[in-house]
Amino acid sequence: MRVVLLEDVPSLGQKYDIKEVANGYARNFLLPKGYAHMATQAMVARFANAKKKSDELSAIRVKELESYLEKLSGVTVTLSGKANEKGHLFAKIHEKEIADALSVQADMPVDAAFIVLDAPISEVGEHDIKVKVNEKEGDFKLVVESEK
Repeated sequence: MRVVLLEDVPSLGQKYDIKEVANGYARNFLLPKGYAHMATQAMVARFANAKKKSDELSAIRVKELESYLEKLSGVTVTLSGKANEKGHLFAKIHEKEIADALSVQADMPVDAAFIVLDAPISEVGEHDIKVKVNEKEGDFKLVVESEK
Protein backbone atom coordinates (compact mmCIF):
# COMPACT_ATOMS: atom_id res chain seq x y z
CA MET A 1 0.00 0.00 0.00
CA ARG A 2 1.30 3.46 -0.87
CA VAL A 3 1.08 6.05 1.90
CA VAL A 4 2.04 9.68 2.42
CA LEU A 5 3.73 10.17 5.79
CA LEU A 6 2.19 12.94 7.87
CA GLU A 7 4.98 12.78 10.48
CA ASP A 8 8.56 11.56 10.68
CA VAL A 9 8.47 7.81 11.32
CA PRO A 10 11.76 6.26 12.52
CA SER A 11 13.23 3.66 10.14
CA LEU A 12 10.56 4.43 7.53
CA GLY A 13 10.83 8.03 6.35
CA GLN A 14 10.29 11.71 6.90
CA LYS A 15 7.20 13.85 6.80
CA TYR A 16 5.57 14.06 3.32
CA ASP A 17 7.56 11.12 1.92
CA ILE A 18 5.61 8.66 -0.21
CA LYS A 19 6.35 5.09 0.85
CA GLU A 20 5.26 1.61 -0.13
CA VAL A 21 4.47 -0.36 3.04
CA ALA A 22 2.79 -3.63 3.93
CA ASN A 23 -1.01 -3.43 4.04
CA GLY A 24 -1.18 -4.61 7.64
CA TYR A 25 1.44 -2.08 8.79
CA ALA A 26 -0.52 0.72 7.15
CA ARG A 27 -3.98 -0.39 8.32
CA ASN A 28 -3.01 -1.38 11.86
CA PHE A 29 -0.36 1.18 12.75
CA LEU A 30 0.28 4.12 10.41
CA LEU A 31 -3.29 5.09 9.48
CA PRO A 32 -4.99 4.70 12.92
CA LYS A 33 -2.24 6.64 14.71
CA GLY A 34 -2.35 9.47 12.16
CA TYR A 35 1.23 8.94 10.97
CA ALA A 36 0.19 8.49 7.35
CA HIS A 37 -2.61 8.82 4.83
CA MET A 38 -3.30 6.66 1.79
CA ALA A 39 -1.39 8.02 -1.22
CA THR A 40 -4.19 8.85 -3.62
CA GLN A 41 -3.46 11.19 -6.53
CA ALA A 42 -5.25 14.01 -4.72
CA MET A 43 -3.20 13.47 -1.55
CA VAL A 44 0.09 13.34 -3.43
CA ALA A 45 -0.73 16.62 -5.22
CA ARG A 46 -1.88 18.21 -1.96
CA PHE A 47 1.35 17.41 -0.13
CA ALA A 48 3.80 18.08 -2.99
CA ASN A 49 4.09 21.80 -2.18
CA ALA A 50 4.23 21.13 1.55
CA LYS A 51 7.15 18.71 1.00
CA LYS A 52 9.01 21.30 -1.07
CA LYS A 53 8.60 23.96 1.63
CA SER A 54 9.55 21.49 4.33
CA ASP A 55 12.73 20.54 2.45
CA GLU A 56 13.69 24.20 2.04
CA LEU A 57 13.17 24.90 5.74
CA SER A 58 15.14 21.78 6.63
CA ALA A 59 18.07 22.90 4.45
CA ILE A 60 18.08 26.31 6.13
CA ARG A 61 18.01 24.67 9.57
CA VAL A 62 20.92 22.37 8.68
CA LYS A 63 23.02 25.35 7.53
CA GLU A 64 22.24 27.11 10.81
CA LEU A 65 23.26 24.03 12.78
CA GLU A 66 26.49 23.72 10.80
CA SER A 67 27.35 27.31 11.76
CA TYR A 68 26.87 26.36 15.44
CA LEU A 69 29.40 23.54 15.09
CA GLU A 70 32.23 26.04 14.67
CA LYS A 71 31.28 27.82 17.90
CA LEU A 72 30.84 24.67 20.01
CA SER A 73 34.50 23.97 20.83
CA GLY A 74 34.70 26.44 23.72
CA VAL A 75 31.28 25.73 25.17
CA THR A 76 30.75 24.08 28.55
CA VAL A 77 27.28 23.03 29.66
CA THR A 78 26.46 22.04 33.24
CA LEU A 79 23.74 19.65 34.37
CA SER A 80 23.06 18.22 37.80
CA GLY A 81 21.32 15.11 39.02
CA LYS A 82 20.93 12.96 42.07
CA ALA A 83 23.82 10.57 42.50
CA ASN A 84 25.11 8.08 45.05
CA GLU A 85 28.42 8.37 46.91
CA LYS A 86 30.31 6.69 44.05
CA GLY A 87 29.09 9.26 41.52
CA HIS A 88 26.56 7.09 39.71
CA LEU A 89 23.43 8.99 38.71
CA PHE A 90 20.04 7.62 39.70
CA ALA A 91 18.53 8.86 36.41
CA LYS A 92 20.61 8.79 33.24
CA ILE A 93 21.04 11.90 31.10
CA HIS A 94 19.82 11.54 27.51
CA GLU A 95 20.26 13.53 24.30
CA LYS A 96 17.06 15.55 24.83
CA GLU A 97 18.20 16.88 28.21
CA ILE A 98 21.61 17.79 26.80
CA ALA A 99 20.02 19.57 23.81
CA ASP A 100 17.72 21.55 26.13
CA ALA A 101 20.64 22.57 28.35
CA LEU A 102 22.74 23.57 25.33
CA SER A 103 19.88 25.70 24.06
CA VAL A 104 19.38 27.48 27.38
CA GLN A 105 22.97 27.83 28.62
CA ALA A 106 24.79 28.49 25.34
CA ASP A 107 21.92 29.90 23.26
CA MET A 108 22.48 27.25 20.58
CA PRO A 109 19.24 25.45 19.79
CA VAL A 110 20.42 22.04 18.57
CA ASP A 111 17.95 19.22 17.99
CA ALA A 112 18.54 16.12 20.11
CA ALA A 113 18.77 14.01 16.94
CA PHE A 114 22.13 15.62 16.13
CA ILE A 115 23.71 14.82 19.50
CA VAL A 116 25.75 11.62 19.38
CA LEU A 117 26.03 9.53 22.55
CA ASP A 118 27.27 5.94 22.73
CA ALA A 119 25.06 5.45 25.76
CA PRO A 120 23.12 7.74 28.12
CA ILE A 121 25.35 9.47 30.67
CA SER A 122 25.19 7.75 34.02
CA GLU A 123 28.10 9.22 35.99
CA VAL A 124 29.10 12.54 37.51
CA GLY A 125 32.07 14.29 35.88
CA GLU A 126 33.18 15.85 32.59
CA HIS A 127 32.02 14.32 29.32
CA ASP A 128 32.87 15.21 25.74
CA ILE A 129 29.66 15.42 23.72
CA LYS A 130 29.74 15.15 19.95
CA VAL A 131 27.28 16.95 17.67
CA LYS A 132 27.08 15.69 14.09
CA VAL A 133 25.26 17.45 11.25
CA ASN A 134 25.62 15.71 7.90
CA GLU A 135 29.37 15.07 7.58
CA LYS A 136 30.48 17.87 9.91
CA GLU A 137 31.15 17.36 13.59
CA GLY A 138 31.70 19.52 16.63
CA ASP A 139 32.03 18.82 20.30
CA PHE A 140 31.60 20.52 23.64
CA LYS A 141 32.06 19.69 27.30
CA LEU A 142 29.25 18.55 29.53
CA VAL A 143 29.86 18.80 33.26
CA VAL A 144 27.54 16.63 35.33
CA GLU A 145 27.37 17.54 39.01
CA SER A 146 25.78 15.78 41.92
CA GLU A 147 22.79 17.51 43.53
CA LYS A 148 23.24 18.12 47.19
